[in-house]
Amino acid sequence: MRPNNTTIAPSCSIPQCDEPYYRWTHCRNHQGLTDAERFWLRVQFSDHCWDWLGGKNTFGYGRFTVKWKNYGAHRWAYEFCGKVIPSGLGLDHLCHNKACVNPDHLEPVTQQVNLRRAMAHSQREGFYSRYERKGRRLTG
Repeated sequence: MRPNNTTIAPSCSIPQCDEPYYRWTHCRNHQGLTDAERFWLRVQFSDHCWDWLGGKNTFGYGRFTVKWKNYGAHRWAYEFCGKVIPSGLGLDHLCHNKACVNPDHLEPVTQQVNLRRAMAHSQREGFYSRYERKGRRLTG
């Protein structure tokens, strides 16, 4: 147990870095990184999904902040890799992993298509969607 008069400094926001942060949320080693360097330090690469290790929203999707603006981590990665998200479309995780930022696992689709795919996946996996619990059906 620590004495009452001591404080523990928060650690750097870069995963696997336990250094106390110096300014904002980074330690002295991680100050001055570009947005891309900060982003990719928060990704765990594997043969399949690239999992986001940074902050997540309440639904489990990665969040990434650039110049005080929040972005979906998967959207930022998709656009950083030179792909365009057409107006009116969102990104569907083909791997069904909300933390995945691998652009090859993302496809621009309408919200209706995204919901249909999510419901079909939940039915295959034995989950019930919030729409089914309330007795609703997706039409169209």
